[in-house]
Amino acid sequence: MRTCFVVGFTDLMGCGSRLQVSKNSCGKRRRSMITAVDEEDDPMLADIAAMKKRMEVKKSLEKKDSGGIRAKVGDATTGMQDFVSTLLLYNFFAVIFFLVWLAIGAGMHFVLGNDTLLDPWLQIWTPLIQPLLGVLMLGTIVSGTFSKMR
Repeated sequence: MRTCFVVGFTDLMGCGSRLQVSKNSCGKRRRSMITAVDEEDDPMLADIAAMKKRMEVKKSLEKKDSGGIRAKVGDATTGMQDFVSTLLLYNFFAVIFFLVWLAIGAGMHFVLGNDTLLDPWLQIWTPLIQPLLGVLMLGTIVSGTFSKMR
């Protein structure tokens, strides 16, 4: 009794050959080369050939479009996204600074009864800190939108 199974599948020099490893009933392995397999007979070979053609077409389209309108729009979008990311980074650290200031001021108010740090923070809450928070939230939404567009 002889069992046969395919382990590797390769196109050797474009001739449609494949390597078959067979196992005898005694357990010894033997290699044999099956040549001249027609692509119409084997759907896997036909699929590989079709995939190679699709990859070649895709590469040629990428080469054509590398200097086109899409590349220029992509560069503008990437530049805008970098600007928004940098702005968000600075904005985030400013918000963290004001949060630490609030925590220290509230701690001083409740522990020591001293409003020296809390009063100035409350005065800049409306004109400075709220807009910073709004810009941070809006920038996060815009950044997420740019990410989805890519």
